[in-house]
Amino acid sequence: MSTRKKSEGAGKSERVLLFLGDPVVTDPEVRRAIDVLIPRERQQVDLEIVRAGEDCLDRTIEHLSQVGMFSTGRCVWVRGMTAEPAEAASRFLDFLAGKSGPGLSPDSAIVASASHLDKRSRLYKWFSSHATVTDLALEVDRQGRLKEEQAVDFVAARIKASGLTVPTRRTLALIAGRAGSDVGQLAQEVDKLCVACDADATVTDKLVRTHMRDQAQAWVYDLTGAISARDAGSAQRVIEKLVGQGEPPLRLLATLATHLANLIEASRLVAGLPPTALRNAGAFARDYFPKLPEAAREHFKTGFRAFYAFQGAAAFKPAELVGLHRELLSIDLRLKSSRADPIHLFGAFLQRACAAGA
Repeated sequence: MSTRKKSEGAGKSERVLLFLGDPVVTDPEVRRAIDVLIPRERQQVDLEIVRAGEDCLDRTIEHLSQVGMFSTGRCVWVRGMTAEPAEAASRFLDFLAGKSGPGLSPDSAIVASASHLDKRSRLYKWFSSHATVTDLALEVDRQGRLKEEQAVDFVAARIKASGLTVPTRRTLALIAGRAGSDVGQLAQEVDKLCVACDADATVTDKLVRTHMRDQAQAWVYDLTGAISARDAGSAQRVIEKLVGQGEPPLRLLATLATHLANLIEASRLVAGLPPTALRNAGAFARDYFPKLPEAAREHFKTGFRAFYAFQGAAAFKPAELVGLHRELLSIDLRLKSSRADPIHLFGAFLQRACAAGA
C-alpha cells in the first residue's frame, strides 16, 4: 500500500501518535493503534474522538484533563487535525509540557490524524520531536496525480481486502492510470469495482473500463493547458473531440469553471512573485510554494499544481479572469434552457478567452 515512514529515536512517545495521510488510509491504522493503547472494553467510556474544528485543541485539553471512569488514563483521538490559530496551539503545547496544569498523565494517550500538516507549524515540530509520527500519505506527481507505483500497491491491497483475487499487473496499472489525486475517491471507485465483480470473478480490463470512472481525466490538462497558453485552436480541438465522444457539456463547463477559479486565486498572488519564479516548476515548488500564504497552499495542495495555475494566471489580467468566469454562468443557463450547440457556445467562449492581449 502506501510507504510507511515512521519517526524513531530517543524521546519519541509511544502514547502520543500522529498519523499523516488520507483518512481512508489512516483511520484503520488509528483504530489498530487505539486498540493497543486502550482495551476495547474501556473505549466506550475512556476514549474521546475530537473532530477538527475551531476549538478542537481546547476540547482535547478538556478531555485529557478529566479522570477516566475506570482508570487514571484517557485516550483522545484528534481526527483531522489542522494547524489551528497560534493561541490555541500554544495552549495545547503548554498543557502537554505541564506549563498549564498537570500535563499529560502517564496513562493517557493522544492519537492525532491529519491529511497533511504544515511542517513549519509549531504543532508539527512538537509532534516530530516528542511523538511517534507515521506518514502514510501517497505521493503525487508533478501534475498532482497519484504516483503509479504507490497507486498500484494501494489498489492491490484494497482488492485483496475485499476478498477478490488480485488481478494482473497490467490490470492494476490500468486502474492506477485512472486514478486522480484523491485517495478517498480512488478507494470508492475500487470498492465499486469490487462490488460489481462476482465472488469468484477476476477483475479484468473490461470490468475496469465498464465500472470504474476515470479520475485522471488527462483531457483536463490538455484543455486547461491550452487556455492558459491562450491557444484557441488547441482548446477548440479538445472540446470538439470530447463532445464527439459523448462527454457531458455540463461536466466540461464545470472543468472550465474550476480552472478559471484556480487562475483567479493565483492571480491575487502572482504579481508579488519575482519574474524568475515561473520559469521552472521544480524550483517554484521548492523555493516559492512553501512561502505562499497557508490558504493558498491548502487550495492548490502541491507546488507543481500551484506552478501551472500561477503560470496560467500570469497570462491574464485579474478582471479579465473574473469576467470570463461570470460568462460561464451564461453558458450554463443556455445549456440548461435551450438546444444551443455546445460546440458553438464553447467555441465562442474559447475565442474570447484565448484572444491575444485581451
